[in-house]
Amino acid sequence: MSEGLEIVTPPALYPVTVQEAKDHCNVEHDEDDALIAELIRAATEWAEAMQGRAYGPTTYRQHLDRFPACVPLRLPRAPVLAVTQIEYVDNNGTAQILAPAKYKLNRFIEPAQLWPAYNETWPETRPESGAVRVTFTAGYVTDLVPKTTKQAILLQIGAWYAHREELISGTIISQLPGHAGAENLIHHKSVAWSP
Repeated sequence: MSEGLEIVTPPALYPVTVQEAKDHCNVEHDEDDALIAELIRAATEWAEAMQGRAYGPTTYRQHLDRFPACVPLRLPRAPVLAVTQIEYVDNNGTAQILAPAKYKLNRFIEPAQLWPAYNETWPETRPESGAVRVTFTAGYVTDLVPKTTKQAILLQIGAWYAHREELISGTIISQLPGHAGAENLIHHKSVAWSP
């Protein structure tokens, strides 16, 4: 079963501000603000991909060929805030919207799971690619992003800002400073969250 994930609405806020990144990088001028803003977005995307999480509330659409059989439908970004809509193509080729009363969301586990409601089953779908589309929102209220994640993002920004290439060469070739520390922090298991 193939599946894909698209961003419908990107986050309006990022877990690190330009000023926080400038303070971390010891930047006291405004000439690099646009560059630093881009580094914040890139470092956030890097961290989200590493953890399978969203840090600012983001609306996603997951595309599936069909509903899963006898198992929950798992949402690939956390923490899930809400499911907006489940669309599917029925056996007749007609687009349908699944009523919210027909399914239940368990968003307090990772990955979040969608199950048919009690005494319900997932509907039959036409056998075609992308027959099921689940639109959902995932992310943190900015103040609830784990401190280790923010620190990892800052370390990554600092490393990218100071060194514009991946490797530093001289008498010895070494990995980009800060990158290993950022990876260690990003792999740190976060504590439970609450919206």
